[in-house]
Amino acid sequence: MSNLGHGLENLSPDKHFLIAGGDGHMGTFYNGLLDFTHPDSAVIPLDLNRLGNNVEIAKKAMDSNFRSLVEEGRNRIGVLALPFRIFDKANRIWGDRDPKDQRRAGALKDMIGISNRGARNDCLVSLTSSLNIPLSLMDSFSGMALGVHHMHKPPFPRHSTLKHSLDYDHGRSFEEQKEELLQKLRRELVNRKVVITATESKKAHDRYPHYEEWWTNFLKEIGYEKIITDLSPEEHDRMMSSVQFLTHNMYLVGGMALEPFRENVSEDETPVAHAILQVVRRMLTMAHETYQGIATENEFNEEIFALWSKEAGKIKAVSVEDLAKKLVFVTQAIARDYLAKLNVSDATKKTLGTPVSELRDNLLAGSDTQLVAGSLDEGEIDLRDGLEAYKSVLNDPEGLYGKFFEELRRLYPDFEANESARIMSKYQALARKK
Repeated sequence: MSNLGHGLENLSPDKHFLIAGGDGHMGTFYNGLLDFTHPDSAVIPLDLNRLGNNVEIAKKAMDSNFRSLVEEGRNRIGVLALPFRIFDKANRIWGDRDPKDQRRAGALKDMIGISNRGARNDCLVSLTSSLNIPLSLMDSFSGMALGVHHMHKPPFPRHSTLKHSLDYDHGRSFEEQKEELLQKLRRELVNRKVVITATESKKAHDRYPHYEEWWTNFLKEIGYEKIITDLSPEEHDRMMSSVQFLTHNMYLVGGMALEPFRENVSEDETPVAHAILQVVRRMLTMAHETYQGIATENEFNEEIFALWSKEAGKIKAVSVEDLAKKLVFVTQAIARDYLAKLNVSDATKKTLGTPVSELRDNLLAGSDTQLVAGSLDEGEIDLRDGLEAYKSVLNDPEGLYGKFFEELRRLYPDFEANESARIMSKYQALARKK
């Protein structure tokens, strides 16, 4: 198998896999990925989301399956593709206990049925986008526990297998097509980003070097080149609160505030307002659950939203473009000050940027920022209505987030992907010139 002969095949012979969850986007991704790359391993999807009142049965099945994978000296890897709410619920019950308190191990048993005992050589991996709470709950596990955050949506549709998503040809043998399919997957993942992290206690675990290296190599073999391993779980979550949540706040509140004036928005006359609305349209093409999860599943969001909304609420502007520039300026300042407090290298901060957060940071590249900063509270136009509406959404995300997105989709029905990409490229070029 060409360049894969020393890669995936030699990474897997001592590993067995169990996937807990499996009905969400990342669960589907891993079900298909491990079934494809490790056909001889035991991939056991156990879908908690669909079981309803049978969750206790699922936990027993999970524990039974996990224990049964001990054979032929293989190590077990439990991939936890679980909704964050399961970790959040367990944290409310068990989170006030010291991680060294053995009773806290009950959290793991309570969540997935797997106890912390007899598993020192094994590894549990959480795939949630917020990792501090999940990994703190998994600290009592006697084996390794890692957080792996894929900073992108899966490269094939939900409920689709890797073979079908990559135009698998049933007329040809699997082995004939395997390298071809993997090359397609690699092209999908080469520019994607993924974070691997662990708590300090797990980094001191004697199996940490083995599993950190194993997951890094595995991700490289399937195509990832941007793999970040130097963040703690808390640093990761704080970074995501700024890179993702704060950025989305700016665009979504900006979209609501600029909507009454959108007929007067054009790239030539109001370029910053125009760029914000292009990103809003881009965001609205995705499922609202993606943004709802980012907004509600990070314990540090409340802190950064309080900082940002206080400053954004003071903004007064004389025109729609003035409002857009002041919104961007305040958001950039909050992000810059917030990230400056983190002991994270500038290189890592830059690597963790997303296309929309990088646009956020470049939007004023062609503007006189001193002029913007000197007149933040001058004018009659403000953001207060948009801010209050968004605060209501965050206070009741289960009930209002979907309705909020539907209203924005009604207001902004048109979207052209090429136009959004062009705007991002334009401001990247302006930032390089400055």
